[in-house]
Amino acid sequence: MNRQVIFRIGVCFLLLIAVGVPLASAATEIIPLPVQQQNLSADNPALIGALKAHAADLAGFQKARMDGVITYITNISGGSGGVDLQMIEEDYLATATSIPLMGTVDEIDAARSDMGDLTRKFSEETKAQMQIFNGSTGDMRSSINDSIASVGKSVDGVKGYAWLAGDAARLQVFDLAVMKQNELLASLSSQGIDVSAAQSVSDQIAARRTVLVDALEKHDDAALITTNTVIKSLNQQFRNDIATYRTKLEIQLTVAALNLGL
Repeated sequence: MNRQVIFRIGVCFLLLIAVGVPLASAATEIIPLPVQQQNLSADNPALIGALKAHAADLAGFQKARMDGVITYITNISGGSGGVDLQMIEEDYLATATSIPLMGTVDEIDAARSDMGDLTRKFSEETKAQMQIFNGSTGDMRSSINDSIASVGKSVDGVKGYAWLAGDAARLQVFDLAVMKQNELLASLSSQGIDVSAAQSVSDQIAARRTVLVDALEKHDDAALITTNTVIKSLNQQFRNDIATYRTKLEIQLTVAALNLGL
């Protein structure tokens, strides 16, 4: 059996696994490169194309699952429980939507490994929130199924998961993340929290858009990876500030309740 046939069998097998796994296993799965392909050139077009397609397919299903979980946790927590899950999903999608621009197997495999780490982190956070808010596994599964069923709806004119495989997907994810940051800051500010520190970091993140667009237009893998690293670091600063604000808000609410004798 030649390498091409072995490769096709390997990819088909991996795709069947990706489609068939339940949420729990999908959240902890790192799908390896087909063993038979380790000796192929890292810039082999057929291998790279297949890996990109597989990554986009897996990311699409995982996004649907994550969206269903976030919707459910947000509902049972009154909004607060889904914030960290949303941020993990943003990191996941930033990585997944960078893969279409990558040019080597090593880069793609590293990105898929990062996606695996993030899905494990998402799973752990989900379990924690389910315990805190006494969630129902059955109800969460229903929310996941509803999310998966809604994938057929159009996203910027593209059906299903196909948009995740496009060169512009990374920019779409970036713009959505910035929008959600602004919404979160507005919400905290309306509750009397001084969000100037996080706003400054958010402005720095938004300013990276020009660099990101340039990297995408030039298909510059190195610049894209560097830009993603900078954005990821800024995102962490932003989230640290948000965590501080949320703790401060909880303290204020507790004090207010005590003063009211509640």
